[in-house]
Formats: sequence, structure tokens, C-alpha cells
Amino acid sequence: MSETEPGVVRPSLKLRLENFRLFRDSTLFNLAPLTCLVGRNSSGKSSILSAILLLKQSLEQESIGREIAPLVLTGPYCDLGDYDDVVHNHMRSEAISFSFSMDVLDLKRADWQGDAPFVDLSRQKPMHDDYYFFRPSEKLPDEGSVNVRLTFSVNRPFGPSLSRVEVGVSEVGTASCIRTIRGERKQHWRTYTRGVPPRSIEFHLAGQRVFPWVGVRASQYKRFDQKRKKIIRLFSTVSNLLLRFLEGTLSRSEVIGPFRPAPERRYVFGGFGASRGGPTGEQAVNFLISETVLKSHGGRSLHGALAFWISHLKLAKSLRVKDLTHRQNLFEVDVKGAGSRAESNLSDVGFGVSQVLPVLVQGLLMRRGGIYLVQQPEIHLHPDAQAGLADFFIYLACHGVITVVETHSEHLLLRLRRRLAEGGTPLVAAPRSKEQVRPLSVEDVAVLYTGPERSGATVKQLDLGESFQFENLPTGFMSQALDDRLALLNAVGKRNA
Repeated sequence: MSETEPGVVRPSLKLRLENFRLFRDSTLFNLAPLTCLVGRNSSGKSSILSAILLLKQSLEQESIGREIAPLVLTGPYCDLGDYDDVVHNHMRSEAISFSFSMDVLDLKRADWQGDAPFVDLSRQKPMHDDYYFFRPSEKLPDEGSVNVRLTFSVNRPFGPSLSRVEVGVSEVGTASCIRTIRGERKQHWRTYTRGVPPRSIEFHLAGQRVFPWVGVRASQYKRFDQKRKKIIRLFSTVSNLLLRFLEGTLSRSEVIGPFRPAPERRYVFGGFGASRGGPTGEQAVNFLISETVLKSHGGRSLHGALAFWISHLKLAKSLRVKDLTHRQNLFEVDVKGAGSRAESNLSDVGFGVSQVLPVLVQGLLMRRGGIYLVQQPEIHLHPDAQAGLADFFIYLACHGVITVVETHSEHLLLRLRRRLAEGGTPLVAAPRSKEQVRPLSVEDVAVLYTGPERSGATVKQLDLGESFQFENLPTGFMSQALDDRLALLNAVGKRNA
């Protein structure tokens, strides 16, 4: 897309997992604007989601008595046990690594059209006068990529902690920051470079940051000629762009797990303190009640957008929050058109409405630039609604939300392929309905198949051909319906013979 073409820039991020749960080495795979994780049970899909949630959880949690960033294995987004549980094959002596890679051109254009910026490089010297932190003011290349690898090792008795950071900018150079501890000696960080002038940069890991700053040593920088200074500035700027991008993306990310609360006949309003839906979507109704209390229904309201999508999924015509006892914080949710023309309490209609409600509400509240992780959104939904969810996820991806869906639904994948064949234009629905966005293309979609191998789980991207059929579908995957149809025809033929 050209710089002047209207629409939302949708960067594609690559991820690699090493020695994490089922993965010995996943190799790099795409986290496209719309990513679907498919595969059999216990094949590694949830491990990909857990890696993202683990890093988000570690970013947000503070740890007592730590000088370096820990992996917070137990927290609000996931509970992964201890180090023996998360390291591949329970090999405690091995380290866990997470790698990210991104095109420099995508980083340059990640301004998200007025939303909160991913990066903040406005301060040239944010720590002290011994280091420079350059603004991305000079021209950066349109080609090439940048990557970062974070390695965590056992650190008794605190659990896994950051032990190595590696950053590389293609056609420029690489830098590694390694933690060393010998005997009773206090930990020490050493920085090694290749392609970048030695002793010119230093990683800053203050404040228990999972993602460090890459600073330029002022005393050394002044000694270099203009050519080397340019290399140092380029390496530092591009590296910090990726590190801040990842930090911002993870902080904006949310998850809806496969277990969601059952509908209630009455809801007690918990106040305006909730800022996110929660891993099970437990705050979804609270958000609707908040909007009702504030009487903020309008053309871009949560109620209006929710009504559109519930109707599109053919689950109901509308949804309304009713105040039962004025000033006593007791409400009910009524649904109209769910099986009858009359309005019914949410607990009296099909279970599917209450189960998809958190998926829709959290998706509509997502901030541009975050990752929306959804596990099995199709639970308790009939095939029409499962297919309709693909339209919802296309809508989110087209408006700048990286959407990662773990699914077993062939209906969802079929609708996705159909929409791509039809041009990938998202449905118009509030909010953001007036924005001019680009249609979703095949390059914006990644269908990732996870499967077991002897050395560990693998990730394989399924390619869509010109006929929008999967060209490299693994043998036996998603063939059960066809096998049963053929077996049925064979059985009928034998009965009539």
C-alpha cells in the first residue's frame, strides 16, 4: 500500500517459540492481521496463545526483590505452573526463547491513524547524559527486517528470568546482551555486536522491563566518523521501534478463553471500575450496563454494534439492558427475536447467545494495534452463526486489530475463504463504520496448522491457491465430513443392492 492510499496499515508479525511447552523449535511463523489456528486437540494451538499471554502478563506484573525481568508464570491471563511445566520435555537445564520479526516498512507506518501511538521516542535522552536515544527522524529504509529474541533461564528461587536479549537489523548488524553470574559474584550484563561498531551501544533493562531500550554510548559515539554514526543511529532507532511496538501491542492485547460464564437472570452492576472483559468475558454484561447507566446510546454505541452482529449471526434481532430496581444496581438482559417475536430474558434463550456475547463485546472494545486472542468462539453456535463469526473477525482485522482465532470450525474457515474470493471487503457496522479501510487480502490472512512431530510440535501455514482452496492441507485433516459422506453413500448402495 502506498503512503497516501487510504486505509489502516495492517502489519504482519512473525513469532518463533523455542523450548516452550510442546515446541522444541516452531521456527518463524506469521501472526497475520487475521490468523486462524487449526489442528487436532493437544497439537500446540494453545501453546501459541499462552506464549503471547505469558509475555503480556510478565509486562504488567511487578515482582518483589527482582533486578531483572521475570517470566510471570501465574497471573490473571494464564496459569502455566512452574518452569518444569513450561519448558519443553520438562528439561530444566534448557532455556526458553521467544523471537519476533517484522518488516521495517511496517514499523515506519505503524501510526494507527490517531489512536494512541505504539512508540514514544520523543525524548532524546530519557535516562541520563551518558546515552543517546535517537528519534526516528532520519529516513529509514523501506526494505529489510528487524528481529528480537528474548531468552529466559531458571533463576532459583524466583523462577525463570531474562538471561539474554538479541536484536538484529538486516543489512546493518546484530547485538546481544548476555547475563553472566559466577559464584558469589553479582550478575553482570555484557553486550556483543556484529556489524555495529563495538562498545557503541548498550541495552537498558532497568525497571524490570521485559523489552529493553537500546541506547547509544555518548562517549563512544562522538569518536566515530559519519558513516559509522549512521549505522549506530539506524540500528538503535529501528531496534527501539520494534521493542516499543511489541510492548505497545502486548499491552493492548486481550483474550477470550473457551470457558465463558453461563447467563444469569439478574445482574448486579459492579460499577465503572472494569477496564477489560477478562479471560472468560465475565465483564461483558457489566460494560453493557455501564453504557445503559450513562445513557450513551448513539450511532457508535456498544449496544448498536452488538445488535448488528447478533442479528448478522442470526441469533437474535436486538438486545436490551433493563434497570429492574432504580438505584439498587439490579439489571437484566433481554433479547428479542431469539426463537420468538417476544422479548425474553437472556437466561431463557439458547445458550449460544450468552456464549458469543463476550466474544463480540471484547472485540468491539479492542484498541487498534492490539492482539485479540479468541479460543473456540464457535462453542454452542449453529453453523450459520459459526460462519458469521468469520465476518466479525474480518471486520476487526480490517480496522487494525491483529485477530488470532483458535478454532475447530470448518464453517468459519469456509466463510473466510468465500469472503476472500469475494474481495475481502468488511461489513459496515458501528463503530468505525465511516472509516475507509482496505479490504482483507490473502496476504493479510494466515491459517496455521499445528501438528505433533518426534522432535516437538510444528507450525505449518496452509496456502490458499487461485481457487481459494488449501493447497497443502495435511493428509486426513478436515476430511471427516467427506469420509462420512462417502461411507454413507457406500452403505446406502449396499442396502439397495
